[in-house]
Amino acid sequence: MMRQRLASLLLAISACAALIGLALPPPAAAAERAIVLEINGAIGPPIADYIARELNAVRSGEVRLVILRMNTPGGLDTSMRQIISAILASPVPVATYVAPNGARAASAGTSSAIATHSRSHSSPTFISASRVQPRSNCAKKRRSFSKYWRMSLTS
Repeated sequence: MMRQRLASLLLAISACAALIGLALPPPAAAAERAIVLEINGAIGPPIADYIARELNAVRSGEVRLVILRMNTPGGLDTSMRQIISAILASPVPVATYVAPNGARAASAGTSSAIATHSRSHSSPTFISASRVQPRSNCAKKRRSFSKYWRMSLTS
């Protein structure tokens, strides 16, 4: 009699555990999300507070990546430092995407982008004082430079 009750109790506990397991979403599905934070304009205290607040609110079990979509001429040193501190303290990786075409990440934007885990851009964009060229143009310039270099060595 005691064994039957124990077996029934174990069966009931197993059934409850199985139902609870089915009702909960798998943890991996929750982490398949990315958040995009926009920086469009000069970096100042409002932008720095926005980025710091959003990065502090991120939970690693809920979000896998934070993307800073950037188009900025730069900004204040203190605001840049606040953004960099928030990026370094973030529990999830932070990436920078300089967009749309013709956008820039200059001055404080460049420093903030360097602090992120990954940087990317649409083409053509400006990072610091450099213009990012499409690969085809870079290859043409390299060939023409190599041709000039060979000619100067042979003369």
